[in-house]
Amino acid sequence: MPAVTDAEHRALDERLDIITWGCALLVVAIMFLLPGAGRLWHFLMPFGLVFITMSVVRQKIKTRRDTAGLIVGIAFTGTGLLDLVGIDLQFFPLVPAILAIVGSGLIFNAVVSKRLRVDPDRPPE
Repeated sequence: MPAVTDAEHRALDERLDIITWGCALLVVAIMFLLPGAGRLWHFLMPFGLVFITMSVVRQKIKTRRDTAGLIVGIAFTGTGLLDLVGIDLQFFPLVPAILAIVGSGLIFNAVVSKRLRVDPDRPPE
C-alpha cells in the first residue's frame, strides 16, 4: 500500500469536516420538522452528538484528531443535558461563562498554534 501524502490527509480531513457539518445541519433541519420539538435540548443534543460521533470516526480511521469538534460536541451535548434536566440556562450564569471560556480557548489555540503549513518532504518550486 503506497504511503499517504500530506495533501491526501488534508483532503480527507476537509471531506470529513464537510460531512460533519452537513450531518449536523441535516439533524437540526429534521428537528425543526418534527412536531413537538421546540425545547433547546431537542436541538443541542443531536447537534453535539454528531460532532462527538465524527471525532470517534476520525479516531477509528486513523486521521487527524478533531479536538475542536469534540469540544464543541461535548459543550452542546452537555448544555442540552442541562436543559433536559430543567436548569434554566438564561438565569444560570455558569453555563454561558463556561461556553465563553471554551470558545475563547479554541480561538486562542487557533491563533497561537504553529501548525505545519507546508509539506517538509516536498521539493521547493
